[in-house]
Parts: sequence; structure tokens; C-alpha cells
Amino acid sequence: MAPSSPGPRQAQAVDPEGRPLGVQPLLTPEGRVALSLPQGYRLLEVRAQGAVALEGDQARIGCPGGQVVYVVEPPKAELRVRAVLDLPGGERPGEGLVRAGGEERRVVGETVLALAPGRYPLAFLVEGAEVEGPREVVLGPGERREVVYRLRPRVELVLTPPSQRLPEGEEARFLLRATTDYPGLLPGELALELPEGLEALSPTRLVGVLSRGRPAELSVAVRGPVGQYQVRGVLAPYGLRQAARVEFYRKATFALRKEALTPRVERGGEARFRLTVANQGDEAGRVRLRDLGGEGLEGPGLDQEVYLGAGQARSYEVAFRVVGEGVAVNRAELLGPEGVVARAEAGVEVLLPKPFLARELPFRRYLPGEVVEHRLVVRNLGQAPLRYVLEDTCPDFLEPSGARFEGTLPPGGETVHTYRAQVRFGLEAEGVCQALLRHQGEGVRAEVPLARVLLDLRKEVSPQRILEGSEATFLLKVHNPADHPVRVRLLDTPPKGLPMEGLAWEGLLEAGEVRIFPLKASGVPAGLHVNRAGAFVGEVPAAFPAEASLAALPLLLPERLSEMALPFRVEGRGEELLLAFSLPEGAEYVPGSARILREGSLLPLADPLSSRKGGGSTGAFPTRGRARCASSSATGRPCPPWRSRA
Repeated sequence: MAPSSPGPRQAQAVDPEGRPLGVQPLLTPEGRVALSLPQGYRLLEVRAQGAVALEGDQARIGCPGGQVVYVVEPPKAELRVRAVLDLPGGERPGEGLVRAGGEERRVVGETVLALAPGRYPLAFLVEGAEVEGPREVVLGPGERREVVYRLRPRVELVLTPPSQRLPEGEEARFLLRATTDYPGLLPGELALELPEGLEALSPTRLVGVLSRGRPAELSVAVRGPVGQYQVRGVLAPYGLRQAARVEFYRKATFALRKEALTPRVERGGEARFRLTVANQGDEAGRVRLRDLGGEGLEGPGLDQEVYLGAGQARSYEVAFRVVGEGVAVNRAELLGPEGVVARAEAGVEVLLPKPFLARELPFRRYLPGEVVEHRLVVRNLGQAPLRYVLEDTCPDFLEPSGARFEGTLPPGGETVHTYRAQVRFGLEAEGVCQALLRHQGEGVRAEVPLARVLLDLRKEVSPQRILEGSEATFLLKVHNPADHPVRVRLLDTPPKGLPMEGLAWEGLLEAGEVRIFPLKASGVPAGLHVNRAGAFVGEVPAAFPAEASLAALPLLLPERLSEMALPFRVEGRGEELLLAFSLPEGAEYVPGSARILREGSLLPLADPLSSRKGGGSTGAFPTRGRARCASSSATGRPCPPWRSRA
């Protein structure tokens, strides 16, 4: 049978999106597949289908056939995008948003995009300009290309107002405004061209930049004789022009004069002004007089129409309540059909109080029981009376912890508010005394830090352990942590049973001073003796009690334990047997120690009855039944022992 022909064999290279690449794998007749990549290409994956054996990045396709696909990442292509602003006077870098395929990038002048090889639709997006440039680009692997977009911005020019009609001698004002929706900065030169006869009262040329949301504006005031005039606005380098008209005519001419009738006024008082309206024209006319006050002035003001003949004048008075400071300026104006005809102003000096607050406290660290002398000084350094409320707030370790005062001071006046507060007993603490002087909604503060400190009171004893009947010395140490001398009272009362004199001392301790008081105890009885001491300022404790403990141990007496045996023998029968014995002088019977030897066993025996005769001690054992006690010298087993001190 003839051999069968091999199945189809395929090999190709694709990019990550599955698009075929110009690089082709090598497929031999034996079915071996290998791929040689140019520089910049990177193998990502080898996919096999069918009878394929993979050997690293190579493969072998068997007789049944199969397919080998190499997934290769080709080198990126580089696309340089330039934006050129095409202006009448030359070119400048432009800006906008470039869209290449699905990627968007902001361009200011130029930018570089790294893209995979392929065909990309291009768009350059920008507001306020016409765009000229390519709409598509084809990029090969590793290729570098450049595209240029030319931008022609759209600019608008407006000259307002389009027409004006004003009396002779008044100013006409024109506003030349250039705008664009282009986001970048555009150069612009604004100029207002005036005909002969018109006088410019401000600059007629402006060189600057404009962009979206940032217009270029030129405001020009002009004045001229009676007549009609046409002015032109020009925007370079765009060649835009706009025109406007102005007419000056002669009519009733009004003047306004203002004077302050009260040049100096206390804040809160009334300021009065006189307004004089004069018609300096050659015909009668009407004008509206308006005076609404000004900053720091409150009141209804004046707003009325005035009719004056040629050369006529009329005066009016207006009053306002002064609520500001410094110089309150009252402005008035005359209004005609075309707007403001004349303005006038006058100022009044506002007289203000100028509060000054100081507090005087000589010390900062106080002991419980001390009295703190608060002294608050109020001065009026201003030119008007000072009406005030003074409140002082202190930490709660003072009693009272605050005070409140009210008063009025003339200019240059001074007053002193004082009050006393006692320091309460408690743990050491710090705080701030804060005084607030309020006047006409304003406030002045004066602060001082304050601390409550405790006397450093300590009690020691040396030695701490003694034998009864010996002596020891207690040391009472006191330290003044305050920043000033303090009169202190010390009390040390010995406990009951401790033979020691007490201490009741009162004296002055300087700042930082340390004093030591020795207290001697003699003939101290056995036991634990706790000695306490206290410190007071007045009747208030100035420290927590201090104590020291002294242990007096009892004397140890030597003691000897002896045993006494009472041998006896009973010949006969009886109900009871009484054994009597005498203790050596100074000896004592040890309770519970009596024993009786009965039939070879040592058994407990009730304590003997005792009596004292002639200064000696005797004992007796009442017994029942048979009893026998062997001599201690013979048996080594004592009967009743006793003890004596030697």
C-alpha cells in the first residue's frame, strides 16, 4: 500500500490583535517550524493546533498536519503631531486635542505618540479656530512620521456703546472688546481711532493677549466740543474694525458742592452735611440729587428731583448715623437722563475710643490657701468715651474663678478693677486667667498663666527599725515651690504611745527654700508607730499629709526548757491518787505538756492544779485507777516539763 500524503501544515506570525505580520516563519518539508525576528520585534506566545510538538520557540508538525501561530509584538511606530497657529503676522505654536484611533492627547506646540503599526483615523479638536490637516495616517513597524495641523483662530471685536449723546464738557467712554473661543493665548493690539476735535482722556492703544474666558478690553474716555463724531476700533493683526458715534450738545450744566457741618463726630453720633446744587448752564433744567451716605454712614439719605433755572443754586441738608471708623466719606451725585452729571464728597473724622487692657499679677505659682490679687487696668487712649464690659475668667482652682465689671471712661481716662481669689486645695494644675474687655462689638484680651503648686512635704525616720526602749529621729522636710515667699504653718502631732514632742511651727518660706525639722523620739515602746505631719496656708491644706513609720521590736529574752519526771509506785488498790510536786523558783509549767506512762505507752494527762505558797509554786496530779510513772533517769521519758528564764 502506497504511503499516505501528509496533512496540511501551516505557520504564520500575527500581532497581539491577530493581524498577520510581514514576518513569516520558516516551514521545512520535514515539518519543522522556526521564526527569525528582526530587531525590535518580541515573541509573546507560540500557539499550536493539530499534530504539533513544541520545542521552545520552535515546533515540529507531524504527518497528520497542524498549525503553528507565533504571536509577535512588532516595534511601536512614532507619530509626531505639530499644531501651528496661522496668524496674519506669522506662525506660532498652537494647542488643542489630537485623537488618533482611540487615543487622545493634548497638544501644546507638538507631542509624540507611540502607536502600534496600523491605519489610524486622525482628528484635531479645538474650539474657536478652523483646523487644516490630515485625517488619516498609516504607520509601519518602527516607522517615524510627522503630521502638521494649521489653526486659524476666530476672533470677534465689539465697540460699545454704539452711540452716545452727552452734554458738552462731559466725558464719553468707549469700550473696545476682543473675544475668542480659542483656548490658547492669542496676540492682539487694540486701538481706538479718534477724529479731529475729540480729545482722548486715557490711552487709546492696548497691546496684550486674549483667549477663551480672557477677553482683551480697552476703555477710552473722550471729550470734545459740540458736534457729532465717529470713532473706529481696530484689532490687529486680524484686520477687524468696528465703528461707534458720539454727539456732544449744550444744555443745562449742573454742579454739586458738599460740605461737612460736623467735621468730627463720635461713633454712634450724628454727622450732618450740606449739599448745594447749582445750574451753571444757559437754560433751566432738571436733575436728580441722590445722597445715600457711604461706608460707615447709616440713614435714609436723600433722593429727590431738583429743578433749577439758569444760574440758580439751592442747598439741602442730610444727616447720617456714624457706625464706621477713621474718616467716613459721604458721596453724593447728580443724575441726568444719560447718567451721572456730577459727584461731590465730604468726610467727617470719626472719634473712636481706643481701649487698653493690662493685668498686673506679680507671681505665677501659688499654694493652696493663698489669696491671688487680680488687678486689671483699663485705659481709654482714644478720642471718644469708652463704654465697656470687663469679664475675667480663671481656672476652677481659684475661688471665685472670675469677675465682671462695667464702666465708662472719658478720652484719656484710666481705671483699675481689683478682686481677690483664694486658691483651693487639690492636685497641682495649670491654667490661664483671661480678661476680655468688650466694647461696641469688639474685644481686647489680656491673659496670664497661673499654676497651683503644692508644698513638697516629706517625712523620714532614721533608723526605721529599733529595739523597744531605743530612740529614733524623725526628719520633716518642707520645700516651697512657689515663686514668692509664703507664710506656712506646719503641724506634726505624734501618735498615741510614741514618746516624742510634736511640732507646731509657723513661719515664712522664701521661694525655693527648703527647711528640715528634726524630731527625736526616746524610749520607744514595741510596735509600729506611724507619725504624720501636715502643712497649711491659713486654714487650707497646702500639701498632702506626709508620714513615716517606725518599727520598735521587742527585746528577746533567753529561755530554758527543762523536763521533770515524778516516779511513783502504787502498792494496793484505791479510787484516786494525788501526786504533788514543787517547781523550781522562777520556772513556769508549759501548758499541755503533761504525760503519763501507762503500760508502756506515753499518754496525755490533764494539766496539774497549781497554787502559790510562800513565793513558790506547787502542782498536783489527781489520778484514777492504776498509774505508774518511771523515773526519767531510768526510762528517758519525762512526765511534766517546765521552763524557766535565765
